[in-house]
Order: sequence, then structure tokens, then C-alpha cells
Amino acid sequence: MRPFLELQVGVSNLFPLEVFCGQSYRVKDEITAADLGIRTQHVIGREIDVIRSQLSRNHVAVLSGMGHFVDPHTVGVVDEHGHETKATADKIIIATGTRPARPDTVEFDDHAIIDSDGILKLQDIPDSMVVVGAGVIGIEYASMFAALGTKVTVVERRDRMLDGMLKLLVSPETRALLGVHVFGTGATELLHIGQAVMGCGGTIDYLVDAVFNYPTLAESYKVAALDAMNKLRRVARFEL
Repeated sequence: MRPFLELQVGVSNLFPLEVFCGQSYRVKDEITAADLGIRTQHVIGREIDVIRSQLSRNHVAVLSGMGHFVDPHTVGVVDEHGHETKATADKIIIATGTRPARPDTVEFDDHAIIDSDGILKLQDIPDSMVVVGAGVIGIEYASMFAALGTKVTVVERRDRMLDGMLKLLVSPETRALLGVHVFGTGATELLHIGQAVMGCGGTIDYLVDAVFNYPTLAESYKVAALDAMNKLRRVARFEL
């Protein structure tokens, strides 16, 4: 589960606040921005601890600092003391994360007009909010603040919201299923299907052939697999 989605669930089900605010904590009539900040830091801290624990259990070395390429197969990492450590590998994955887009045509003031990073730095829960963009992140924010009592309006120029309720990561060479991203209230009921297919080395072809159609939620796997097949065909044509 993604950290922000977990934050949203925590807001919608306020009883978990007792875990990190103490046994004396009781659900308030009105949730404040401070409560939201406390929950945010709790979720982020726990996710960091989980990741560090997983890396440690799998004997993955972690180098902290600023990284730069020394050559195509070597990364130099400079720590806070200026000492550089070099790491060499055949394959290097760049996964530095992303930042919200801030178009020049939008006058961000970090008070009334903010991006998705700044929204959790609000001093007060707003009475009303306009969310521009009905993707996964936009709907997450809209749902969370609606649960807090904010009047939310979502603006989306496309015909439908939430393209990408279920996303698949697929190997272009073998068509094997490598990862699954599920968003929505039925996520926990769908995630195990992807885990089972990945555990068996399954491909998107298996999902197309074996997954039941509507009215089962699992149909989303077939739709996503067909979409992945179409994208692979387009890539193949482009390479030719």
C-alpha cells in the first residue's frame, strides 16, 4: 500500500490515531491540520523503517549521500563529510522519485494555490477545495479532505476519472508480470491475484485467458493485460 493511500485510510478510520497519540486519545469532533501532520509523520516514519528492515534482511548495502556517475557502470556517493564511496554494477537503476509539476502558467503561492507536496503543510483544514486533475493522487487528496468535512470540487478535462485503477508492470521481452499497482476500496481483494501470478512466473497472456469477466472485480486485470498487449505491439512496430 502506498504511504499516502495509507494516510487516507487512517483519516477515514480515525481509531488508529490512538496507536501513535497514546491510549488516552479520543476521536475529535473536528480533525485539525496538526492531527493530519502527526498522522503523516507516523506513516512516513513507519514506511522508512519497513524499507530499511527489508534492505537489512536481504543484505542490501545502503550508501547515504549525493550520488553522481563516475562512468557508465560506476556511481560515486559523497557523504556529509565529503568522503566519496564508489559502487560498481553492470546495471544501474535510477529511482530518485518525482516532484509535482509546476507550470509557469499557474501562479503558485504555497498558500491558496499549492501543489501535491504543499497540501500537507496547510495550517488549517480548508472549508472548500478545488482539485485539478482526477488521477490517482488527485482523487486520493479529494477523498481524504472530503472525509475531513471539506467541500471538494474535482476538475478533470478527460471524459472519465481515474484512468489506471490497476496498473501492471510487464517485461517487454518475456511478457511476464513484474509488478501490480492497485488503487481503490477493493485493492486488498485484488492485490493477491497479481501476487499469485507473479509467484508462478505468469504472463499477461495468462491474465487474458484465465481471468473472469464482469461482474467480478478481477476483470480489471484482463483489461489492464489487454492494454499492456496493445502497448507492446505498438513498441514492436516502432522498433521495426
